[in-house]
Amino acid sequence: MPTKRITDSLLPGKIYHIYNRGNEKTRIFFKEANYKHFINLYKHYLDDYIQTYAFCFIPNHFHFLIKVKELNNGDSHKIVSQQFRKFFSSYAMAINNQEKRRGSLFQKPFRRQVINTNWQLKRVVYYIHNNPTKHHLTNNYKSFHHSSYRHIVNQKEGFVDYKTVLSWFNDLDEFVEYHDYLREH
Repeated sequence: MPTKRITDSLLPGKIYHIYNRGNEKTRIFFKEANYKHFINLYKHYLDDYIQTYAFCFIPNHFHFLIKVKELNNGDSHKIVSQQFRKFFSSYAMAINNQEKRRGSLFQKPFRRQVINTNWQLKRVVYYIHNNPTKHHLTNNYKSFHHSSYRHIVNQKEGFVDYKTVLSWFNDLDEFVEYHDYLREH
């Protein structure tokens, strides 16, 4: 699903697939607590600026599906990009301290692709959820702990807007069936 288009402007009302990996493809998550810290920092720096629809965290990379919120003050691309930089920098400092390492944790710039059609929207949701299977971390993405799939299926309140995601698929049954169908084909 990711393409070479990595620097689409972050505009209000647009939906984006945001992704990045560790510098030189190295790990960005070392301990179970790192995943929770990553989410907490993400929410701290970005909740006021974006809506989150899907996510998946793999030991050396991550994916988000987000929508940029309408901002009353200034250039949304600049503001949201700045918040992402603060988020990445804060997480990198914590990991560098934990792992006693130096230098950049993430590749730069972080990648983003605007999602323009309903077909793309459904495909990227599946792509994000199937990522741990694609990378041979599990045989069953449905039980993978570091993904929004279970949040959506269980209709868990939180930072993932599961109601909007399910509306793209009409309902929960179609969401599950769509994932099952693509997995089988």
